[in-house]
Amino acid sequence: MPIHLGWPAELRRFVAKRLIKWTMSFEFSSGVYGEEYFGAERMRLLAKRADVRFRTTRRPYPASFRLYNPGLEARRVQISLDGKRLFEVKVAGQSKSMPYCVVIGGSAKGEQRLRLDDLDGQSVERIVVGPALAQAASHLRLCDFHVSTPGFSLYQRLFENWLPHWRDRLLNPLPEDAQKRIASYDTIWANSEFTRRWIRAYWGRESRIVYPAVEVESIRPLPKKNWILSVGRFFVALHNKKHLVIIDAFKELCRQGLNGWELHLAGEAIDDPIHQEYLRTVQSAAHGYPIYLHINAPLEELRTLYGEASIYWHAAGYGEDEDRHPIRSEHFGISTVEAMAGGCVPVVIDKGGQTEIITNGENGFLWSSLADLQRYTEVLVRDEQMRRAMAGAAQIRSRQFDRTHLQGRVDALLAESGLPGI
Repeated sequence: MPIHLGWPAELRRFVAKRLIKWTMSFEFSSGVYGEEYFGAERMRLLAKRADVRFRTTRRPYPASFRLYNPGLEARRVQISLDGKRLFEVKVAGQSKSMPYCVVIGGSAKGEQRLRLDDLDGQSVERIVVGPALAQAASHLRLCDFHVSTPGFSLYQRLFENWLPHWRDRLLNPLPEDAQKRIASYDTIWANSEFTRRWIRAYWGRESRIVYPAVEVESIRPLPKKNWILSVGRFFVALHNKKHLVIIDAFKELCRQGLNGWELHLAGEAIDDPIHQEYLRTVQSAAHGYPIYLHINAPLEELRTLYGEASIYWHAAGYGEDEDRHPIRSEHFGISTVEAMAGGCVPVVIDKGGQTEIITNGENGFLWSSLADLQRYTEVLVRDEQMRRAMAGAAQIRSRQFDRTHLQGRVDALLAESGLPGI
């Protein structure tokens, strides 16, 4: 259904404004991007210049934060408050800084503005592909942000510990000028046909497909083992990776006589109580079976898992109504492509962007029921020749999502818009 800006949206905005007023004494302003998971932590990407606005009170309160530098070189950052330089710091490459603290308030001024200037950074508003991609990915991240106020403590208890599912829905309502903002874009790019359909359904806009680049060049098949692999963060969210479904399906195969095979689950563990409880549930469900968890596995270990595993499972979106909750399916499926690059045969759910990656029966299998998942897996387990042939086809298919293909697609779309290539 099209984006709805009637009374439900108005009600959400009303509730959001009250919650934000009661719990938040700050607002992320220009140059601070939306929260996302970077590894196992929630972080916000920062532009070269980023601002945070604070409401002041007569009683001062501390605001603390860290900066993460994913780049190779150290970065200098100047930190100012209301235009007055407080201090300059240097954040070492590929590391998180020490905590920085500023004191807010102590007057009736009403608002103060904290500014973070990345003195060695580049603008984030540019398109980059190929070697320049590594530099673009090195923009600083804001993390471990905390203000010591009663309201923020309430926010953390409500939306980080007790009701994480409601945080984005309540605290990020559609802006009143949503339609105007959507109409302001000259062109929109979608990361899959699946996403393109929902852009049309929600926003009433057409878009062009640009599949994301996947680091397939760094993943190679290794001598194969009787392993089934699934990769995805261990977290409770509406779009979680259905680890418990995968474990139950594997355990049922074992009860039916599957011998000599192992299930390996790899992913980051998020350091929030509700997510840690979910991880413990997964660990408990795996107990007593040849099921192994690789929690916060380094990149090289993950590449080895891709190379050594024979079959790749993916179940995100299982049991969900895709027409009602498209966010609960994979919009593309990067980990599936990575597994294919490693010579795994993908046996993944027939939902979301996965259907655009795999040709059923040629370079993998698409399943709609757990019975299909188990049946396709049993066929591959029994027929090693088929497994090898499909693994080779999967590897060939994965190369169509490398950086070269992305750059060609971006250049073509830029040319259509009368812009130079990259």
